[in-house]
This record gives sequence, C-alpha cells and structure tokens, in this order.
Amino acid sequence: MSESEAVARSMLNQYVEHVLADLGKSVSAILLVGSLATDSYIPGPGDIDQITILKDSATECAEIRVLEHINKTMSAFGRAINMATVVYRRHDLERPWMTEWDLQPETKHLATVPEELLRIHDHAVVMYSHRFSLSALPVPTMDEMLDYARRWRSWNEACLQHHPLPDPMPVRLMVQSVLSTAIWHYYFATGRTCFNKHEIAGRLRAEVPGYQFQSGLDAATKVRLSAFANTSDDVIETLTDCHRDMMAWSKAHPAGSVPVSGDLG
Repeated sequence: MSESEAVARSMLNQYVEHVLADLGKSVSAILLVGSLATDSYIPGPGDIDQITILKDSATECAEIRVLEHINKTMSAFGRAINMATVVYRRHDLERPWMTEWDLQPETKHLATVPEELLRIHDHAVVMYSHRFSLSALPVPTMDEMLDYARRWRSWNEACLQHHPLPDPMPVRLMVQSVLSTAIWHYYFATGRTCFNKHEIAGRLRAEVPGYQFQSGLDAATKVRLSAFANTSDDVIETLTDCHRDMMAWSKAHPAGSVPVSGDLG
C-alpha cells in the first residue's frame, strides 16, 4: 500500500467514525466505491468515492452536517486527497430516477443514480449499515442504461460547447476518458460491469474480440499503472491517437454502440 493510499484509508475511517458519532441515527449506510474499493488506487489522481445514504426521515440539517464532516475530514488531512460529496436519501436510489440534466456539481449525483447503482452492485464495500441491504437496491436494466447514456451524451455535448476540452489534452484526462469510455463499451457489449480501471483492458481483450481501441486502452492502462510517471513518447502518442479516434467514433455512432472490427457504421 502506498503512503497516499494509507492516508486515503485513514481519512475514510475518520470520516465514518465522526459522522456516525454525530449523526448515527440518521445514517442508513456508508459505502465505498471507486479505486479504493477495487484495489486500483493510484496516488495523485486517486480520490475517495464514498457514498453516504441517509434515512428518509433524516432532517435537512443532517445532510448539511454530512457535508461539513466531509469538509472537516479533508481539512484535517491538509486537503491532500479529495473526498466525494455524495449524499443520498434512501428514496433517491429507487425508481423513477431523475431525468433532468441541468447539472450542477452539488447535485450531479442525483442525476447519475443509474450509473452509481451499477457501481454499487459491481464492487461497493459497506463501511457501515443499519437495516440496509445492497441486494435490496434496484439494478438498472440495459434499456434503462441506454436511455441514461443517451441523456448523458446530450448533456455532455451541450456542456462541451460552453466548456471545450483543453488542446492538447493532459495525459491524465486522456487516460480517464479512454478508461471510462471502455468501461461502458464493455457493459453494452456484454451486459456485465467492470469498473476496475486496472482490469477493464483485460476484460475487453478476453470477452469482446476485435475491440477496436484495444491498443490504446492497453496504453491508458500502462500509464495509469505507472502512476503517470516516466511515460514514453510512443505510449503518449498511442494514447493520444486512441483518444482522438475514440471520441470521433462515439460522435458518429448511437449511444450504446460498441466499436468492434468490421463495424464501419
């Protein structure tokens, strides 16, 4: 375990301890998802993807207090690592899910519930629960995720018109984009989930023969596993080409499409 990961886990444990001491009767569950939960944490870009679920009976003040505890925890550790400010009420995770896409940073998680539910069912670690069961949470269907992907794509395209991506793209952003896009290609190709960014390249190679962006995905995985250190020019060139071609392919194909050999659109 790296020093950074050890700090991240200490932060998470302190947050859980303090928020339960203050708001235990209002908390239904605290879950961990993301790289800390999948053992794919990388110093630097890694963060703490905790999800705090409040009981429906919790007061509005309880949510405010949760956010204050997150902020206090980050401050106590010199803000060395970011903590997700994701707070749900139990009913937020039930159908029907929000479909409005005027997203703000503080409410984005309310519009991305289907994606969060897939992550939870894929690999969530329960840090605390009170009469809470992961298996009781709904599992989005393929049709629901296709609808979600279409809405997300429309929102993202509108967002990029106002906030274009930097050119040239930083390596970290390209890696994140390639890996995240590949995760959804895998899901729509197989109906299965793999949110572990260290494993997705291997999963696609084994289960989706002819995946068009395999070499670029391998490069993105190599860069991430190296913690973005000492990356060769050849690997960066491969990654850059992959990111450019992957984004162009996505624009030319419907949401839910999977780029495999022989797919000429």
